[in-house]
Parts: sequence; C-alpha cells; structure tokens
Amino acid sequence: MGDYLVANNGQLPNDILALKEYINSQTAVTDSMLSHYQLLHSGNVGELQQNEPLIAEQGTNQNGQYDALFMFGAFDWSSRRVVPLGGDRSGSIFPRNPDMLKKLFKVP
Repeated sequence: MGDYLVANNGQLPNDILALKEYINSQTAVTDSMLSHYQLLHSGNVGELQQNEPLIAEQGTNQNGQYDALFMFGAFDWSSRRVVPLGGDRSGSIFPRNPDMLKKLFKVP
C-alpha cells in the first residue's frame, strides 16, 4: 500500500486490484487472492490518521483453532481472533519510503 500511495500522491485506490503491481512478493499474487480483502477508505490519506487501517479481510472463511481477521495500514498491521483460542496481535510494516509516506498523511 505504501508504494501505491507514494506513486499516487496519497490517493487511495478505488479497487483492491490496483495494488497488485505494487506487491513485492516471491509468490505470484492472483486476483482471487486479493478478492479476499477490501479497501476500508476512499479519497486521500491526508484525511486519515497514520495508524488507520486501510485494508481488511472480508469475512471469516477460516476454520482453524487460531484463525484471525487481518487488517493492514500504511505502517502497521493487526489481527483480531475469530475463535476462542489464539489472540489478537499487531506489528509494524516497514515501507520503502517512510518519510515520503508520512508526509502524505496530514493528520498526525
């Protein structure tokens, strides 16, 4: 998401598939994989907090004992458990251009 935002001057994508070319992965990411996620906002990130989630999994299609729903922002991620076992988690995302990305968010 960070690379997309920097390349598009903070404008959020209108479609989750727009992120496909910005995903740095050794595994080929398919449209079907991306269709499991949804964009949470539209417009420009200048109107959002830096820690605002931007992408979330759609629904609970998991069935394991430690399953969780994931959300991703420009700088961090989190997961919320959907079954009694396991726990909620969060962590940092380290974008390639953090200073440029931070400037796009006008709200601290």
